[in-house]
Amino acid sequence: MDLSRLIVYYLDSLSGDWSKYPSMKKTVDAAIIKFRLKKKYRNRKDITWIRVQCPQQNNSVDCGFFVMRFMRDIIALNRIDIPKMYFEEYKSYSRAHLD
Repeated sequence: MDLSRLIVYYLDSLSGDWSKYPSMKKTVDAAIIKFRLKKKYRNRKDITWIRVQCPQQNNSVDCGFFVMRFMRDIIALNRIDIPKMYFEEYKSYSRAHLD
C-alpha cells in the first residue's frame, strides 16, 4: 500500500481478483480512509487498486511462501512503486526457491 498516494497493490499467487472479495476491499479502503483522517491528510481522491501480475503457485499450499517472498522482493529491491508486471528480476520462482 502507498498511503500517501492512495494506492493498493494487489498480488495474488492464485490468480484471484479483488473484485470477488468486496468485503476485503471495503475493509482495506475503510482502514486507509481512517488512517488518512487521523493523520489529517487533505487529499480526497479515490483509492486506486492495482493488480500486479506476479509469479503463480501451482498448488494450494505454497501461499505462505509466496506472500513472504513477495514481501522480501519488495524490501530487497527497495522500490516505492511496484510494477504491474512484478519485478523483471523475479518473473517466476524456480523449484529451488520453493524448496
